[in-house]
Order: sequence, then structure tokens, then C-alpha cells
Amino acid sequence: MKKASLNLIDKAIAFVNPQGAVDRLIARQKIKNFEYDAVKYSRERKGPSSLSGAEDYRSNYDRVELMKRARDLAENVGLVRSILMKFASHTAANISYQARTENPEVNTEVEAYWGEWWDKCDITTRHTGSTLMQVAMMSMLRDGDFLFVLVRDKDGNLKIQGIEADRLGDPYKTYTSLDLIGGIHIDRDTGSPTAYDIFNRSIGDFYTYQATISASQAFHLFDPLRIDQYRGISAFHTAINDATDIYEIVNFEKMAAKVASSQSAIVKRNNNNASDLSSLTNDDDINGNTIKLEAIESGKISYLEPGEDIVFPDGPSRPSGAFAEFHKILLRNICLGLGIPYSFAVDPSAMSGPTARLEMQQAGRTFRRYQKLLDDKVLRPIKNIVIADGVARGLIENNVGSRTTRGIFNFGANVSIDLGRESASAISEFKTGLRTAADIYAERGQDFESAMRQRAIEAKLIKDLAGEYEVSADTISDIAAEGLTRDSQQAQATPAQGEQTPAGQPSNEDMLGGASLNGAQVASLINVINAVA
Repeated sequence: MKKASLNLIDKAIAFVNPQGAVDRLIARQKIKNFEYDAVKYSRERKGPSSLSGAEDYRSNYDRVELMKRARDLAENVGLVRSILMKFASHTAANISYQARTENPEVNTEVEAYWGEWWDKCDITTRHTGSTLMQVAMMSMLRDGDFLFVLVRDKDGNLKIQGIEADRLGDPYKTYTSLDLIGGIHIDRDTGSPTAYDIFNRSIGDFYTYQATISASQAFHLFDPLRIDQYRGISAFHTAINDATDIYEIVNFEKMAAKVASSQSAIVKRNNNNASDLSSLTNDDDINGNTIKLEAIESGKISYLEPGEDIVFPDGPSRPSGAFAEFHKILLRNICLGLGIPYSFAVDPSAMSGPTARLEMQQAGRTFRRYQKLLDDKVLRPIKNIVIADGVARGLIENNVGSRTTRGIFNFGANVSIDLGRESASAISEFKTGLRTAADIYAERGQDFESAMRQRAIEAKLIKDLAGEYEVSADTISDIAAEGLTRDSQQAQATPAQGEQTPAGQPSNEDMLGGASLNGAQVASLINVINAVA
């Protein structure tokens, strides 16, 4: 048992009143029992930083430093670059727009207008909208945020200009005030951004003020961690130290492996004779410097002097198995900070059994979160302005007024490890009425109406080819066999005008959605109706 320690006051009280000193120690121990261990200070654990707002002088400086370090890692560490590319490809590589007005003709025209604008939306004419969104996603994760500015070209058409995080405000000035935070002008009454200061970056990395953009034409993409935050910080802020350590340690291990591999054999001498045989193993180069004589020949026979021995070192043991496990721990820490499973980002072979589906779902939820962020802060606001501008300028003739902007963005197929199982589940939910076909098509990044039209075109083409060459349609394509069989059965089941339905043949009253019901199904349906009534 640890002996109770007495301070000077305790010792003085104990000298005068020993019982009082004991009571004092007991009371102190009771107070200590209700303390949280996490708030105790010790030599092994440093204290926390002081309370501060989301935006102050220190946080602004830290944001810029994190941006610099994250950019270095993205340029030199393969894992960081791989994670950025995974996020970009899974969140923004297959963006498509689906109009959702009540008029199909309006939907078709709006989608055509948006698709044409989307492919030419870059003010620099270098990228499509899909490429811009992927670059924006990687920039936001690496730098902390990204700014889109909606401008008009010389012909009056709306275009998008991308602004990287270091050009939003002056990165060399950590200025922060009540109405200006990191280049963002703030309304003191509401806290809403009113304008953004854009700086020009020269080839020599000099920053000069360029313009102040109104908030109505700027769309700021960032992932806030606090409600008072106006500038985003790098998503790698918890992973920078681990990623840097991995980069340095791996380089050290590679150097150690090279040194060990370069040493093929060692001549060991047991005598200390100074008048040794160094002249036999040394020579001079063209500059007069002493060099060792080394030769590797097949079938070579070596004659050693007394006291000499040739020792062959063991094979390289670096890096060791312990290093590999330590390496995995650091990699897992990086992945945890970004919200994606280690097996998805680094080692798919680590997936096994039911946990594989769980990890894929976790990755899918993370990607959908960033898709929602992109939709809320950039895509939907820009879409509303672009389509409304097209209607106002007469570029979209068929429209339904303000309802013309109704629609959704599709982001492509979700991350999946068992597509067959999920497809069967989607078909089952569709048949039971739990899901619509439009939702299933949207989940896979496709437009329901366009897919149905294409399906009808293919069916008509098969039918026309069958008639042209006088062959059966199912010989051209197996997908026509089911339709032909269904049409044939319906033609046989439909009586001519004035004829009675044969006994035992299901009548139109016994048909539900074009599918015939047997007697048991009809009786079950009647029971359900009576129960509801």
C-alpha cells in the first residue's frame, strides 16, 4: 500500500492534532475519488490547449500549415494520393442530372440543356463539369476548402471558375476580425458570408489582391467541424504525422535493406600482424587512391592466409515482421481519420465474410456524405441559377416556370461487393412496391426515362429486323422471347367480340396488372378486401 504523503500544513496539523490530520487525509482522498483521470496532469501526459473559437489567429495559421504539409504528402506519398483519387472517383466521377418536373417534354429539354452546359462549363475551356467536381473534391480534402465562382464569358454565357484554398485570402497573413476571416467577409448581424477576397498567385508564388466576389456568385465547398467555422481544414489533419512517419521510416528501412543486400561476403582475420597482406588485396586507381580489389567469377577458388576466414552474412532481415505490423497500425490510423476502412483503402485482401459487406457499407456512407455536401453547397445552387438563366434567355423553350428547376443529381452506382445480391434485392423490393424503378435507376447513375426509351427502341428494332428477314424475333435476341410468349398468351386468352369467356379461363375481372390470378389468389384477395372493409 502506498504511504500517504503529507505536505507542510498536514505535518503541522498532525503535530498539534493527529486525529484532525487523519480526517484531513480521508477527506482529501474522497475528493480525489470523484476526479476524472482524463483531467489529471502528469509528466507523461501534456495538458490540453486553451479554449478558443473555431476561427482565430492561431487556427488560421494552423490551417495554412496543414495545407502545406498535406500538399507535400499528396505529391510524395502514394497512399495519400490513392485516397484522394478514390474519393474523387467514388463521389464525383459520374454525376448526372435528372429533371423531375411533371412534363416529360420539359424534362427532356432541360436535361439536354444541362448536359450541353455541363460539358462546357469551365471558363478556361479545359475541363468538363465532372472533372471540375473531382478536382474540387480532392482539393477540399487536401487543402481544406475550394471555391467556385459563377461568371459570364464574353458571349454572356454562365461559366464556372475554380479557386484553390490558398487563393482565398492572403495565405501569408493570418488576419482575423469580426467581419473578415481568412478572406471571407462576414455580416456581423447574421454571421453569413457577404463576399470573398480572391488573390492572384504568380509563377514565383507571390500573392497579390485580385478581386472581391459577392457571395451570391460564389459557392464555398468545405466540410465544417464546428458551427462557428468559416474556413475548412485539411481532412488529413489527423493523419499528417502518421503519413510523414511512414514516409520517413520506409525510406530508412529501404536504405537498411540496400546496405545489407550490398554486403555479399566478409573476410575475417584472427591475427593482428601489421605486416599483413594488404598489398595483395589493395591497388591504386588512376588518381592514386587506394582501392580494394574485388572480383566475382564463376568457379572461383580462394586461398586464404593463416588466420583468415570468409564469412557470408545472413540474408537481409530488414524490414522485419514487427515493422510490417507497425506499418499497418499507422496505415489504419490514417484511414480512420478519413472515415474509410483500411481494407477498402489499402488492402482488399483483409476483407472476409460478413465484415466485407459492413466495411463496404461504411465506405459507401462516407462517400454519400461527401456527395450530399457537394450537392448542397455547389451542384444544386448552380443548377438552379443555370436553368433559370436558360429559361429567362429563351434557351429552354418548353418550361413550367419556377418548377423547371426541379430535379435531382445522380452520382453513379454505390460501392458494392455483391452486385448480384443487391440486384436481386432491388428487384424484389420493386415487385413488392417498396421502391420505384426511378429510384433503382438513379442509384446506379442512370435515368429511368432514358433507359425505358432505349429499351423500347431496341425492342422495336428487334421486331422490325424479324419482319424484314422473316425470322423469329427470339432468334435475334433472347430478350424478345419472353415478350413474344406473353403476347401470344394474351392473344389466345382474349375472346373475340361477342364471344363468352371459356369456362375455367380467367376473365378480365380476374386480371391484376395484366397478370392472371388463379382461384386461390382471387379468394385471398377477397379476404384481404373484406378485412380492410
